[in-house]
Amino acid sequence: FRHALDAYLNDRRPEPTPRDVDVALRRIAEQQIRGLAPRVLRVFVTLRASSEQGQHLRRSTAAAMTALAERSWLPLLTQKIAEPMPPSSDEDALGDQLFWQATAAETLGKIGQPEALEPLLNVIFDPSKKRLGEAAYGAALELAPTQARATQLLHDRQTDRARVGANLLGRLGRADAAPELIAAAKRARTPEERYHIGYALSQLPPSP
Repeated sequence: FRHALDAYLNDRRPEPTPRDVDVALRRIAEQQIRGLAPRVLRVFVTLRASSEQGQHLRRSTAAAMTALAERSWLPLLTQKIAEPMPPSSDEDALGDQLFWQATAAETLGKIGQPEALEPLLNVIFDPSKKRLGEAAYGAALELAPTQARATQLLHDRQTDRARVGANLLGRLGRADAAPELIAAAKRARTPEERYHIGYALSQLPPSP
């Protein structure tokens, strides 16, 4: 596996086929070969998902990243998800960023460090990153401080932020969030706010 990744990264001849690299990345993910984590990270940051190679390797690269989820990657990955999105007219650049940022978000969830929460919330708040929302939500649910932060957001005067708080509490699915959601529903100012809070309540387990 090391030989295949080194040959790919260093453009050695004869080059490994995309299948060789794909198989290596999948085996690294399955066996969690942590000694190859630096090479996996290099593949990730250099892979352009819009390229022909990227089409072959994007899934196995993401699988290896999320399987290894090294804590030392935290600064680079939080920087990745903070990058601006290119215009939709630049399809290749947009595809590359969607791959990098979705994989980075998912890996941050697996790393599980609390300091990743605010960068992930910034992705959710950013209207230009709607296509990354599910990855960011899924990652945020993996982090310990999310329920407390979501409860804070539920009280935010900005409707969009309060909606994110409700969505997070609903997705977490913890019964002890019900009183805060019920109180928020009572003070909701619009039918849309009440709808989102009601939906979040519907995702909680029934009261005993």
